[in-house]
Amino acid sequence: RLHRREGSPPQKGTLAATIDWSSGLLSREEARFLRALAVFSGPFDAAGAGAVAATSTAQALAILTLLADKSLVATDIDGDHITYRLLETTRSHCLDQLLARGETPLARQRHAEHVCLVLERAAAELARRPACDWGAAYGRMIDDLRGALDWTGEHARNRTLRIRLTLAGVSLWNHFSLMEECRVRVSQVAGELESAGLAGTGFDMKLKLWLAGTTMFTEGLKPVAMDTLRQALRIAERTGDTDCRLRCLMMIGVYEFFTGEHEAGLRTIEAFSALACAEDPTILPEGEVHLGIGELFLGRLPNARQRLEALRRRDLRYFASHGVRYHSDPKISLASVLTQVQWLTGSPDEACRTAEEAIDA
Repeated sequence: RLHRREGSPPQKGTLAATIDWSSGLLSREEARFLRALAVFSGPFDAAGAGAVAATSTAQALAILTLLADKSLVATDIDGDHITYRLLETTRSHCLDQLLARGETPLARQRHAEHVCLVLERAAAELARRPACDWGAAYGRMIDDLRGALDWTGEHARNRTLRIRLTLAGVSLWNHFSLMEECRVRVSQVAGELESAGLAGTGFDMKLKLWLAGTTMFTEGLKPVAMDTLRQALRIAERTGDTDCRLRCLMMIGVYEFFTGEHEAGLRTIEAFSALACAEDPTILPEGEVHLGIGELFLGRLPNARQRLEALRRRDLRYFASHGVRYHSDPKISLASVLTQVQWLTGSPDEACRTAEEAIDA
């Protein structure tokens, strides 16, 4: 029979007993901090830990260092960035302790508010940051987003926070092509806008835009998608939201192209380009790509080829600089359409080279 040495963990045959013994060596504040970390589904940083434990980032960092020394949290280092995570056994134990002490609601609330703020900041950074860097920085948040949405969905008082979380999460779902998940989550909150007093607001407009887009990409070109897009466009026009007007026009044009309304689609994309020229010339290449698509569908092949080849030569910086703004990568869209146009205008070798470039990209 084994005998326990004085000061060693009790031989109860369970990991829970070991965790109990280790956490018993912590101060009351340190133990409370450790329990709060259990609300994270994935890795977290010191700022996140501080947010759920209601302490400063500096204090959180000090306690995390202590917990790591005691092997109660794991540490992952990527360059200058440090993240932490609980092992699943530790997390399960701490969740039980949170529940037993009645601390779950407050910790979950703080967690949801933190996730919302981080993802709102992430959405604002998307257009300015290389796509690969953005994905690496925020991809770890996906499970915490899901957990926060599930928690806020259980409590009517969190209706507005749940709507904010959903809207903040669409950039993440779109980046990782999680279109069905995005559609389901947006659908779940779309019916709550009126009761939350947000009907006709920017929240309503943006959720309608994403609901229409994800419906198109997951369920097909249904008339309800076009109706929803037009509702979003009316709100954007009334509120003067240029970015959303542009997004609506782009999606309406795509819908029209792929339902055979080619002339209407071309007029819609021309309206997009006119608005972009007046308000945001940086995105004119997006309009040019889609004008090329319209010309292809209408059989105006020489025009389409001239437009797209000139665009590829002229706007190298745009097509190499950032990621997806309008659902599809503009560099891939350009190459895909140009491949078809080159093939159909008698340049199969060039078409093959362009296709290879698209595949490589």
